[in-house]
Amino acid sequence: MKILLVSSSILPQSGGSSIIVENLARNFTKKNMLVLGSAEFNQTNKVVRDSDGPEFRYFFSELSLFGRGARFFDWFRKWKFQPLVNEIKRTIQQEKITYVIGVYPNQFYCLAASRAAKNLNIPFSSYFHNTYIENTAITDPKAVDYQNEIFENSQYVFVMSKGMQVYYKQKYGLNKFVPLVHTFNEYPDVAKNTGIPKSGKETYNLVAIGNFNESNLEATKRFIEAISQNP
Repeated sequence: MKILLVSSSILPQSGGSSIIVENLARNFTKKNMLVLGSAEFNQTNKVVRDSDGPEFRYFFSELSLFGRGARFFDWFRKWKFQPLVNEIKRTIQQEKITYVIGVYPNQFYCLAASRAAKNLNIPFSSYFHNTYIENTAITDPKAVDYQNEIFENSQYVFVMSKGMQVYYKQKYGLNKFVPLVHTFNEYPDVAKNTGIPKSGKETYNLVAIGNFNESNLEATKRFIEAISQNP
């Protein structure tokens, strides 16, 4: 088996999804995986990877203003969608790919992988790091149709946690949801985990990194309620 892993987010792009994909790919070799991801115009950052690991290829689909404001160029990504599908199909044929996995949270790359695999009659699975329509259905009127298409084409829908598996199964009634917990390459040293450092502080300042949206709003509220009980 040789897997084509398609993900918009791969290094040197910043973000959690890039790290997840990178760690997942480290468990494979050149012989059994190839990774295809997005690149910005004049991308110059070099990434040093294991020479025995999967090959990473880049497809130019991103524009930004010095690394910011990418959402304002969403029209450009949509314009590159069909060329992306064609590139995935070309890669499948040239590299004799036997299985395709498309990664969300980028619906265009995940959908393109799904359509390319279906066109060539190659088995396909999707990998959802986050919920999709629960977060974007209001702003993206085609989100429901896209997700239905991806789910239908997927042999398995890998999800980030057991909780997400339970939620999806209850909501969609499908038996194809399988947890693929966010990957890492080194287990933490339990012996060195001594809990909160003894700094002498009476009060700790907490910082939340990320954003608040419909997919995590409930969890954020519960977290705030929990810490508010401790002065």
